[in-house]
Amino acid sequence: MDLSNKIISESKKFVCLLSIITLTLFNNAVLRVIKDTLLFSDNSSIEVVHFIKSFLVMPISMVFVYFYTKVSLTVKSNKIIYIIMFSFMLFFTLYAFLHPVRMHLHPDPNSINLLIKNNEHLKWLLILYGSWSNALFYIFSELWSSVALNLIFWQFANNINTIKEAKKNYVYFGIFGSLGMVSGGGLVSYLFSSNFQYKISLMSIIISISIVCIILLYKFIFTKVLHNTYDAIEIKPTKSKFKFYDMINIFIKSKYLRYMMVLVFCYHMTSNLIEVTWKSILKLSVGNAESYASYMGIIYMISGILSILLFYFPKQLMKKASWRTIAMLIPVSLIVLTTVFYIALFNSGIYMHIFNKSNLRIIAIIGAIYYICNRFLKYALFDPIKEIAYIPLGKEERLKGKAMIDVFGGKLSKATSGYIQALLLMIVPSGNQIYISYYTIYIVVFCMLIWIISVHNLSYEYEKIATKD
Repeated sequence: MDLSNKIISESKKFVCLLSIITLTLFNNAVLRVIKDTLLFSDNSSIEVVHFIKSFLVMPISMVFVYFYTKVSLTVKSNKIIYIIMFSFMLFFTLYAFLHPVRMHLHPDPNSINLLIKNNEHLKWLLILYGSWSNALFYIFSELWSSVALNLIFWQFANNINTIKEAKKNYVYFGIFGSLGMVSGGGLVSYLFSSNFQYKISLMSIIISISIVCIILLYKFIFTKVLHNTYDAIEIKPTKSKFKFYDMINIFIKSKYLRYMMVLVFCYHMTSNLIEVTWKSILKLSVGNAESYASYMGIIYMISGILSILLFYFPKQLMKKASWRTIAMLIPVSLIVLTTVFYIALFNSGIYMHIFNKSNLRIIAIIGAIYYICNRFLKYALFDPIKEIAYIPLGKEERLKGKAMIDVFGGKLSKATSGYIQALLLMIVPSGNQIYISYYTIYIVVFCMLIWIISVHNLSYEYEKIATKD
């Protein structure tokens, strides 16, 4: 291939990958708002999030990782991508027609209230049962971010980019992919501030159309950029039979993958514990589900705009700073933001059920600042440096390790967070999300410290193998 053709091919690859992540983040922004909004309505509550993540999302993620890794040994990668994307598209299309008639499919609210009265310690599980279709939507929305973004997109990008290309391009994926967050947040905010009746159904259809576009973009890369050579690039592991123990064994033997798992676990664990508390306060502040959705849409717009405006900062960091410096900057920055949030929360007296509108607004604003900065750090720095750390690994370690870490590990952290908070809520049925934050802060502090130690250890391992690449 001559130089001009190589430049054209690289440009096509870059534009297509940028388009895919933009559409993926568009869907992610819309889904993250809708899944929470549904739990604020239909006689449900934000506290049921812990039970969904613990008892539904976590087991389903484990099953997915098992079958994904097993199928990856025999089925062509492009077919796997098409099947997974089509499954998401099919569900969201069906949900667009299911949502308007959901009340005819859910159990009678009066019977649920009676069951809660007689089984107080099962309150949150019964509320979850009473709005099962919303829980189903929540599960698919959670899987979208971990499967479509963290697993499929980034694994695909890692397989067709070198470390040098990744350091140059990945920061653009995170920053300009944020255009998807801006447009997704804008759409949600506009629709939920309007009087249009079928908001959820319309957005589900838009998400399905977006997924069709993503499938076509992958097909274009496979056929017009890679010329159907992707499966030759992504060499399959040599073992013909797959055992789940093989994946566990890789983690037992590899310090590198263990440190990566801890890094991902601690990020999601701390983010989940803080964000669910903030969203609970935000709901009290804005008053109803539609106002909450409109507010969150604006938050995503601001997050995306901030990422685009500040793109020079992560770009220069990726060029000049070491992997260790960038990776360490993320938990240190979040520690500062987390400290401010908890100081404001505990000084307000809200966790003791002392509600004051002005206090609620202040905490909601501080939490919004934390959330926006967290989104910026995740897409601009955390995701790129995490994905760069995968590139020096062997094909088998990358395939099995990434599936375990990004799908199972991410959901394990959220499930663990959910188990802890669900247990606290079951012990104190009269309590709520804000009340239990007095106890969960200790877990946040512990995870932040472990995160920093893990970054230090992983950076040493990364430098050892990256220099050989």
